Amino acid sequence: MAYLALSPTDYVYYREFGKGKELIIVPSLWVTSVSYIPLGKELGKYFHVVIPDLYRGKSKYVDSPKTHDDYVDELHRFIKAMHTRNFFLIGVSLSGITALKYILRYKLRPQKLFLVNTSIVPVVEPFDLARQRRILRFGYFKLLWGNLNSWRGLQLNFQWVIDWIVSTIRHPLGALTEGLIGSTVQVPKIFALPVPTKLLFARYDEFIPFEAVARMAKIKNLTVKVIEGDHGWFFGREDELVLEIIGYFKQD
Repeated sequence: MAYLALSPTDYVYYREFGKGKELIIVPSLWVTSVSYIPLGKELGKYFHVVIPDLYRGKSKYVDSPKTHDDYVDELHRFIKAMHTRNFFLIGVSLSGITALKYILRYKLRPQKLFLVNTSIVPVVEPFDLARQRRILRFGYFKLLWGNLNSWRGLQLNFQWVIDWIVSTIRHPLGALTEGLIGSTVQVPKIFALPVPTKLLFARYDEFIPFEAVARMAKIKNLTVKVIEGDHGWFFGREDELVLEIIGYFKQD
């Protein structure tokens, strides 16, 4: 655990695990590196895992983010400040879109990109902001309500809510802005990716219609694998996700 200065006033708090090749994980909407500790520990057996809390958690910022581009640019600032040129990148849910925009915008790219429970095509096509917001709001209700049916689900709800509350206390405006960004963000239309990318798509994802898989299958340099589960499937099943990540990053 450490702080990385990005400017005289901005410091990013990050967790790190293990040694070896750099693997950067960007936490998803409203949660911090706290929720990724089990995953970081497991992956730390094979990589040097770095999990930055961009605009959240214990990080210190003078200004709050205003647009999704701020997150993309902040990821670039962090990677540059890490002085790394040979790394892998993982994005989850909304941070998957952040990672996608990052590789499309900047030349300092990962060797490979790994995405979990996100979409690299518009959630609804043609784009309809009101419909997208309805899908995402109902998705949160389904995810949290569905978790009430099991002990694991109750634990996840408690973990996510506590993580969100603690981070929101530190960054109230940033948390509000991130919520607005998450409901309005647009995925750019793309036909090919600049780096090899793999996406794990949850069959019962509460936020992204399954038909999006067919649209994503047409994108060059992208591999999509469907996983049996919901949007939060890998929390508590980190061992399965680790095997998928290792298998992709370690292959020639």
